[in-house]
Amino acid sequence: AAWVGNVSGGLAHNLRRAQEKGIPHPVQMIDYSNYAMALSLQAAAMGLPFLPTRSLQGTDLMKSQAGFEAFAWHGESLVAVPAFQPDVAFIGAQKADEAGNVCLQGSLGMTREAALSARQVVVICEELVANVLDTIHPWDVTVPGFRVQAVVEVPYGFHPSPCLGYYGRDTAFFQDYHQESRTVEGFSQWLEQWVLGRSHPQYLDQLGASRLEQLRREEGILL
Repeated sequence: AAWVGNVSGGLAHNLRRAQEKGIPHPVQMIDYSNYAMALSLQAAAMGLPFLPTRSLQGTDLMKSQAGFEAFAWHGESLVAVPAFQPDVAFIGAQKADEAGNVCLQGSLGMTREAALSARQVVVICEELVANVLDTIHPWDVTVPGFRVQAVVEVPYGFHPSPCLGYYGRDTAFFQDYHQESRTVEGFSQWLEQWVLGRSHPQYLDQLGASRLEQLRREEGILL
């Protein structure tokens, strides 16, 4: 990763505890830049061992365990970014169909590269439709169905993050989580309140219809 955190809240307290103190388990972080991560996924999607870049040179990222290697090509200094193939890519989208075709609107980030490089792809969508090709052109499909192993329809599945065209960001929820997760005890209480022993419909019931409606209003859906 290039950065992992709690959006507007700042550092991810749980991740920091795991890295610094091994609580609840040690984790290993491998440092990339955003661009290097995109190149590594793209290389895997293309079936190549690496892709070259002019960036990374002169930075401490060359010491990363990602395996960046400097090399010369016709007298020019470049860096080889090794291909990275994830075991599973979880893709979030507004719409998908039963064949696995995905229509993602808004900023794509590295979604396409991740989906085309991973060994398995699971799609989580706000809305499952019969055929996305009924409403968009084939070249607008973000991820083709033949790359997808499973599609799961989960309304409000990205909360507290936003979903373009469906609902806005629940900033207060992020802030509450950030405060609760400052301590192990606070995070345990948060898990008990929002995660453990709850289905997704129960989670939405706990949020409340008025809160969900407000998020939709902020996205302009109910105006």
